[in-house]
Amino acid sequence: MITLLHGPDDLLRSEHLATLRAALGPAEMADLSMTWLDGRRTTVGEIRHHADAMPFLTPRRLVVVEGYLAQLRRRIRSGKGKQDEDERDDENDTPENLSAAAQDREHLLAYLPDVPDTTDLVLVEATAVPGNDKLVKALKRLAEQGQAAIVEIGRAHV
Repeated sequence: MITLLHGPDDLLRSEHLATLRAALGPAEMADLSMTWLDGRRTTVGEIRHHADAMPFLTPRRLVVVEGYLAQLRRRIRSGKGKQDEDERDDENDTPENLSAAAQDREHLLAYLPDVPDTTDLVLVEATAVPGNDKLVKALKRLAEQGQAAIVEIGRAHV
């Protein structure tokens, strides 16, 4: 299952992640099948490597990637002479027309349907991800097939 957990409420995001972690079983066993990745420094290859690994002493594996989509969007927008990913015509999405960041996004998009059934891949974002984002659109399609969930965490009430 792939989950996009996004929105500005730190407490609710933490509680949701704690629930997913608790579902793995006792803490000492859960830690063996859990990976946290800093999205500002990770690659699609690293995400795949950890997500494709078999769970160890637990029925499922949990891979949490924090801030990867925001980092991709920043890299895509800062690409020299490249259009924003939402403005480009999909017919022109050939590798030679894409920036390195856009290629990374395309590699992630291609991988999402292949995330193993034994892995919970959680993409955590501190801000709400726009509904017109290509990854959100892909996750919505996967959600219709029961392979993904999009959880928007609202702003904390003061």
